[in-house]
Amino acid sequence: MLSVDFEAPLKRYYVRDCFPVYYDYILPHIAIGSNLITVTGTPGIGNSVFYNYFLQRFRKEHPWETIVTVSFCPNRVPRKCIVFRPGDKEDIVYHGTIIYEPGALYLYDGPPNWEAERERMVCFTSPNESWLRSMKKIETHTRIIMPPWDHEELRYAKDLLGYPIEDETLDSRFSFFCGVARFCLSVYTEFVEDGFVEIEHKIRSISSLNQLQDCLENKSIESASLSHSIFHMHPVMTKGSFKYPRYYVLDFASPKIQHLIEQRIEMADDSQRESLVRFMKGVSVAAPLVDMVFPTIH
Repeated sequence: MLSVDFEAPLKRYYVRDCFPVYYDYILPHIAIGSNLITVTGTPGIGNSVFYNYFLQRFRKEHPWETIVTVSFCPNRVPRKCIVFRPGDKEDIVYHGTIIYEPGALYLYDGPPNWEAERERMVCFTSPNESWLRSMKKIETHTRIIMPPWDHEELRYAKDLLGYPIEDETLDSRFSFFCGVARFCLSVYTEFVEDGFVEIEHKIRSISSLNQLQDCLENKSIESASLSHSIFHMHPVMTKGSFKYPRYYVLDFASPKIQHLIEQRIEMADDSQRESLVRFMKGVSVAAPLVDMVFPTIH
């Protein structure tokens, strides 16, 4: 399914099979009237594309609703705010500020630099620990995890969109980046090469198990960036369906990246390895990785 000439910056994009599933999952929450949703997942899998899909479909199905969309700068300061009013009224664009409309649905492309309160809000963002921590104490907040792409989905999207990427090229990219469409489907070879070099450099910057532990805990902006280069977030699934999209497990981004990490870990002594095993077993999203990284330690 393609969407063409939508008002948002993305004029043409691929609608993943999970988009309507997640759309239907979100609707009952925002119908409550004071619910806050964060849609997140591994960077580069298309959270902003889902934002475009959600806005387009919601406007079509709820023409009586006022919708306020906001995009943010990297420092989480508002960049542009658009108010979509019901009926034939002209949409209003504001720069650098957010207009509050009673009863409106707020769609954020990125996290704001303040805590949301009573408005209905869906925030589409790459993982942002500061934002998610601020939401933990709000009872009406729900976190939803988007899945990485699989190989078949990437190949089908490539062919449907007519991207000039050879199957062999896609296969090679997938072997390293796996479900990150940003790199697997890019038509710019230099961009993909830069991504490979950057991720490999980040991985090779790990010189101790303490750094890997910091990465799993996302203790800083730097460790969070490193974490999402090494691990991908997978929503918990049952029999192929997204039964619990609020929860996720971590898995290595790809076998090649796992191999690079294992090479770094081999430099550690046994006491350090055992310490990291104990830590990883105590982190629910990382526990499944223990047997893969340390198959002989219990």
